[in-house]
Amino acid sequence: IYIHGLILSGNLNGDDIKMIRRITTLRYLDLAEANIVKGGAAYYDSFQTGECYTEDNVVGANMFRELNHLQTCILPRSATAIGANAFYECRYLENVQLFENIVEIGAGAFHNCLQLAEITIPKGVTSIAGVTFYGCRGLTRVTIPEGVTSIGNSAFCRCSNLETITIPKSVAVIDRYAFDRCYKLSEVILQEGLSRIESQAFIDCYSLKWLSLPSSITYLGTNLFFNFNTNAIKSALRELWCYAPVAPETRSSLGTDYECTLFIPKGSTGYTGEPWDSFREIVEF
Repeated sequence: IYIHGLILSGNLNGDDIKMIRRITTLRYLDLAEANIVKGGAAYYDSFQTGECYTEDNVVGANMFRELNHLQTCILPRSATAIGANAFYECRYLENVQLFENIVEIGAGAFHNCLQLAEITIPKGVTSIAGVTFYGCRGLTRVTIPEGVTSIGNSAFCRCSNLETITIPKSVAVIDRYAFDRCYKLSEVILQEGLSRIESQAFIDCYSLKWLSLPSSITYLGTNLFFNFNTNAIKSALRELWCYAPVAPETRSSLGTDYECTLFIPKGSTGYTGEPWDSFREIVEF
């Protein structure tokens, strides 16, 4: 018997999730009217992770890990959290629906979901954890809601088809490698409230030619814009507009080359020495 689709309701414990995981032909899973509850056996167990058990209203760690035939998943309306690596290596997952009760998405939740094309993050989520969307090379659009305060280490690393991203005003920190190897990323909108961009956040972003930094920025990490995977150019960036009246703190090179022009507010201070002297020119506006 080949089961390609399931629509479930009522309470689901570890025994039920374990049974779902055994359906290797499952492509469509609708849990909108189901409730995940504590109880039953471990639904997942490996040497790396140990045993995983259900918790009330939590799409648990590794719950749908490596279900490689799954294409669409509608999560329970009652779910409040998605655990770490919940959809890890679901390589054919194209669509996942999250309801507004979700306030937490764990690290690596959608790691290497290669076919995932777009996702809307619920409004209650306050941070995007490390490697959440790592390797989601099909991702072209993501909606980050106001209320998210940080974007974690490698959160969108290797999202090679992501073209645009708007960072809401609530985000204060963009962590290391956040958009590493987003080769098609050409538009990044950063808003007032952002204070730190950590090292190598935009490395190997070949299509990023222009970027504007808000006046609230106080720290820029090393090699933010460096291109490691090409010998042709050091950085694709050609214009960097920085609205901070006082130069942000830096450790060393930003990874730009002598073809990039820096634009700064008239009368601003601190834009002397390394790394500012590595720009083609500095223009006041």
